[in-house]
Amino acid sequence: MIGFIACAPPPKALAQFVGFVAPQTEQQTLATNALCTGAAQTFAIQNLGQTQHYLNIANVTGATNFQAEIDGIDRQGNVLRISDILEPSAVGLQFTSGSLTGAGYFPKVQIQITCSPNTATFTASYSGAWATFNGNAGAYLAAQIDKVTFNAASATVNETDTIQTPFGSSGGTIYFKYNTTSGSLGTLTVQCTTVTGFGGALTVTSPAFLVTLANTTAGQVFQVPDQACPFATVKYQPNGGGGANTINTEYVFAQPGMSAHASADPCQAGTFPKSSAAVLAGAASTTQQVALSLGQSIYVCGYQLSQIATAGTVQWVYGTGVNCATGTTNLTGAMGVTASQPFSYGAGDATIMKVPTGNALCITTTGAGGTVSGIVTFIQSP
Repeated sequence: MIGFIACAPPPKALAQFVGFVAPQTEQQTLATNALCTGAAQTFAIQNLGQTQHYLNIANVTGATNFQAEIDGIDRQGNVLRISDILEPSAVGLQFTSGSLTGAGYFPKVQIQITCSPNTATFTASYSGAWATFNGNAGAYLAAQIDKVTFNAASATVNETDTIQTPFGSSGGTIYFKYNTTSGSLGTLTVQCTTVTGFGGALTVTSPAFLVTLANTTAGQVFQVPDQACPFATVKYQPNGGGGANTINTEYVFAQPGMSAHASADPCQAGTFPKSSAAVLAGAASTTQQVALSLGQSIYVCGYQLSQIATAGTVQWVYGTGVNCATGTTNLTGAMGVTASQPFSYGAGDATIMKVPTGNALCITTTGAGGTVSGIVTFIQSP
């Protein structure tokens, strides 16, 4: 009889539970009232697999220039910016604080901050997460579109700030302020830089915007036209003079769909703020009503005039020099006026007259007419 040997099956291998594995969140304090150096300062991030990155800047004190960005570093050590450039939002054109967001997984992540002068300080913190959606509102939207380029910077030397535009366009609004009326006045320019050709050469285009600043401590507001502009350089240049004076400049970019296009009528576009000036012109004279501004045209949206004393004629003209004395050119014919009878002209919200770039708007009174007074509504833009 043949016997049978019972063979027991081999024991089962027991799996070891090692827990759930997932990227982690991370919070770091990067700097507390740290001093600016005038050069780029980098802060390494503890990378635990974060794909969403958030930077918060607070307590910026004494800085004339401030920029922050979030960078990813690949396996080959290449540094790639994965956020917008933060130039903190302002209250009364003064740096305060701001928040910045970036996205993407990289083996290494860093924060880069560049600010001056060396006596200025800032506080910075980081938080990271994964599988979240970056917001585009509140402080994050402000970081994208609102750039404080100069904060209490000297008005007696050249000031320059270069940024990558959020939407590839120069379209937006610049807010400028002198802190005193004494000292050096100057010009404000926005230049665009593009990369052309397969060689990646940089080309600086003609200024997208150029304006001669007024000698006033009141805020000055200018519209920058909408044109292709991957990188924008804001320049302030003094026109000589001296004295203790500082400037504040804020550049707010128009979001897509809200830019004013060159083909739009400025008086109708709604993007350009309208201004008005009190008209006052003496008898038998040519008198400036709206001063020229380099790089800017004057679009007249409407006016109302009245000539007192005796009837005469009124004529709109433009030119340069004192009271349009150089290159005087007629915008209208000599319009007959009845004494003390107001008359007006407008075409809805449309432009009724355009003064070419770099010219002033003046009124010429002719004949035996007396003093002319009234109001003119206009827009100055490129």
